[in-house]
Amino acid sequence: MLKTLKMGSKKNKNPKHPKVHDGFHPSKRGQEVVVATFTGKHFTGPIPPPEMLADYEKLLPGAADRILGMAEEQSRHRRGLESSVVTSNNQLAKWGQRMGFFLALVVFSGSLVLLYQGKSTTGLATLITTLGSLVTVFVVGKRKQTQELDRKR
Repeated sequence: MLKTLKMGSKKNKNPKHPKVHDGFHPSKRGQEVVVATFTGKHFTGPIPPPEMLADYEKLLPGAADRILGMAEEQSRHRRGLESSVVTSNNQLAKWGQRMGFFLALVVFSGSLVLLYQGKSTTGLATLITTLGSLVTVFVVGKRKQTQELDRKR
């Protein structure tokens, strides 16, 4: 961040000017008024603007290369973190799908066993509930995916 501070004093040339004297005690009017001006510059991101980079290079030869090197290293690090997060999320999603499939298979098999044993009401209720749950999960999941993609666009 580049900050420039300019200070100076100005003698009031027009003592009757109302804007200059507003807020001053009447006994202080006509005296010297000090005006301070602050000029500031700032930038966002890891790389400063070219003028500032040139100023750094003038002050310390090689500073521009060091600043650019730090920005490149930070960018590589960020991309590496993002990549590991995406990989981890994909692995968790696959694991969740496998566990969901296994659980659905167990419940579905249990409902078929109940039907085979002649417990048709319990078996059908379990089968219909399982199928309904699976359909709901896939429909809601697809809807959320679509909404998320629309939000990102």
